[in-house]
Amino acid sequence: MSRNVKHDYADMLERINRYEAMKARSEELQRDRLSELVSKFNEVLKHCNCPQITSNHIRFFPQHIGNTGYCVEMDKLLSRIIYDHYYEPAESGRYYHYTSIEAFKSIVDARVIRLSSPLKRIKDAEYSHAYDIYRNLGLKTLEDDPVGFRNVMSELFYISLVKAEDLTSHSAELLWERFGGNHTGVRLTLDIQSDHLDFRRVLYSQLDSNSGDDLVSRLSKVCEMYELPLVFASISKFGAFYIRSSFSEENETRFLLKKGSDDYPLNVEIIDDGEIPHIELELDRLYDWGMFRLVEVQPGQQCCVSQVEDIAKSIPELSVLSKCM
Repeated sequence: MSRNVKHDYADMLERINRYEAMKARSEELQRDRLSELVSKFNEVLKHCNCPQITSNHIRFFPQHIGNTGYCVEMDKLLSRIIYDHYYEPAESGRYYHYTSIEAFKSIVDARVIRLSSPLKRIKDAEYSHAYDIYRNLGLKTLEDDPVGFRNVMSELFYISLVKAEDLTSHSAELLWERFGGNHTGVRLTLDIQSDHLDFRRVLYSQLDSNSGDDLVSRLSKVCEMYELPLVFASISKFGAFYIRSSFSEENETRFLLKKGSDDYPLNVEIIDDGEIPHIELELDRLYDWGMFRLVEVQPGQQCCVSQVEDIAKSIPELSVLSKCM
């Protein structure tokens, strides 16, 4: 046996022994201190005005504390509590989406709406912001693991939306500038009928670092008492709704889908043409997660109305509004 093979074998044995020791410790903690853990979690949840959990919703794993682990099926109540605390669930109704005239034509011609990976805004540190702040969540940051982090981002797909009542004249103008081609594009009105779990309002964080006083920070501190990180189901979606406060004027709501989600199937093709991965949802089709209908389009101030009308005429029920003034 060569020296390298011996070294690799010894290294493998060391890893196995180390994991077995962690496993034995977790089993001991699960037996002797689970009630204590649940009690401490519920103290935090009560402090943050959240529902309570039971021993069915949290456990000790060899390398973390949480509600998800290899070959272990658990109720995901804790994850739903965390998500509902940070990200208000959105309701069915009409939402605006600002886009270019070219994108509008593509949507009408193909009768599909596109959901893109957050990789398209990676330069804004948009998705990574949450994990930079909560570094004890058991998910490596973009800085620590660029390839792995990008792989996680490539499995998430979302569309940016805003409710009419969430807009001010200033924020509407900002959205026209940023996403409507500085008024050369259009504003779409989508009627969305959905009770989808990942249809939520964005949280605009006021934090540049972890203050230690919010729900996830408090739960993480409890886990640190046992020298283990907190890892909850759907943790990879957490950053998709947690945005820097500098974007708060966008008042965004997001509809997000995830490849390999435990909560729903993603039975659509992922299109990866070497740029930004995306998926396409057919308009007027009822999916497991809901239905999108395109009902109105408004041209921007610098947009050609006749061009918009010409594109829109292939969808008879699509109303063309007067120009944004």
